[in-house]
Amino acid sequence: MIVVWPLPAWYHPACWLGPAPWDIGLELGLNGNEGLNESLSLRAGGHLKRETKFWKFNSSLVYNKITANNLETENNALLDTRLDRKLAESRWSLFFLNQNIYDKFQNFDLRVALNSGAGYQWIDTETIDLIGHFGAGASREFGAIVERTAC
Repeated sequence: MIVVWPLPAWYHPACWLGPAPWDIGLELGLNGNEGLNESLSLRAGGHLKRETKFWKFNSSLVYNKITANNLETENNALLDTRLDRKLAESRWSLFFLNQNIYDKFQNFDLRVALNSGAGYQWIDTETIDLIGHFGAGASREFGAIVERTAC
């Protein structure tokens, strides 16, 4: 096979999926009791993380549902997605954060919050990863009686 020009690096699957490993986790929790009072609690979620030389990606999804005496008392979900762009060999980074919140008992169907700014890596060891972030953002509530945007 003759290649006239090399393909751009972003076309290669290794650019998106490798060689840096992905950290993937799933969780499922079920708790309940029956007697004079009945309760059932369900929690499901997962996370997806990846760190390369220049990027750090962290995403998590959690869903909670609780019933007590056949009445639903909690039903919500939270999706957090953060992307950090490391700046050269320094402790500084730029970040983007997206949060999506669903809560059946709130006055909205969905709240979306977008934030961005700068971050500084205070501690980076095998057991501790402490980053301070400073930035600005905005949020919007969809499906509310009065839809609001906050900055």
